[in-house]
Amino acid sequence: MNFVSARTGLAAACAAVATGLVLVACTSQVSGTPDANQAQVTEYKKEVTSSSKAAASSAAAATSSKRATALVTACTSMQDATRASTAKYNDFIAALDANAPDMEAKRTAAAGALRDGANTVDGVISSDLNDDVSAAMRDVVAKENGLADAVERRVPVAPLNAAATASNDAKNAALDKCP
Repeated sequence: MNFVSARTGLAAACAAVATGLVLVACTSQVSGTPDANQAQVTEYKKEVTSSSKAAASSAAAATSSKRATALVTACTSMQDATRASTAKYNDFIAALDANAPDMEAKRTAAAGALRDGANTVDGVISSDLNDDVSAAMRDVVAKENGLADAVERRVPVAPLNAAATASNDAKNAALDKCP
């Protein structure tokens, strides 16, 4: 027998003896009954309850923060969009009143800006907003589009003013719901 195979045989024998000792040690039973330390159980339950409440509170705070952020974003977007569309509409009204040569170009620009503003507002309405805010913003969308329709159809002054008043009232009602 050579030296390498003797070493391999010795190593295998040692491994077998070690495995046998582990199996013998692991098969012996421990006496007694498995009882939990009630003080530790009570403390553990308190920690789990406290952790659960903290997680719920954190989730509620995150939802509240998400809603607040959505509201600020929606309100800011609405204000910016309707401010731009109102400026274009007012340019058109000034040209209409003066019977200016660029009145038709300003009519087209006003109608386009009103629709763009309505689309912007529509795009920020989400489930993160309260129902009353969403409803007010949907009303802005409808009234801005209604005013754009009136501008494009070249309605007489009275219906045009009525559409402008409805649009302004809707914007003011929505702004009342903003921070």
